[in-house]
Amino acid sequence: MSLAGSLANLHGCHTRSTCFQPLFRPRVAPRPVYRSATPIVAAAEASEKRQATKASDFKGMSQEQIDEEVQKAKRALFDLRIAQRTKQPFKPSDFVYHRLKIAQLLTVRRQQEIENGITTKRESRSIERNKLVAAGFGNLIH
Repeated sequence: MSLAGSLANLHGCHTRSTCFQPLFRPRVAPRPVYRSATPIVAAAEASEKRQATKASDFKGMSQEQIDEEVQKAKRALFDLRIAQRTKQPFKPSDFVYHRLKIAQLLTVRRQQEIENGITTKRESRSIERNKLVAAGFGNLIH
């Protein structure tokens, strides 16, 4: 028997002339497996019902409180990205929630700066840079 004939018999065909199957199937990436959340995660998510935020909710906050909330929201976004990449259960709507919250916080912060007389973004960035230098992070500024 020839080599072609023996290869044709690999998938049960009698002769190569009647075999139309490819000898080797191309590799296909496996489909992602979507798992439902575990009962513990589902219970935690149920207890964390998020309400839509409004920019007016943050108007009474100080600059430091706003900065702290922005850092928390950015950290939450980072954690969501890690959960997404490692195929852990997460809610895609949380991405929108945290991005919107960051935008609202930064808008309120900028409105407070304008009320305090800081009219240009250049002044605002200069003040931020001076705060970093005073805190000892001057080597991080380019």
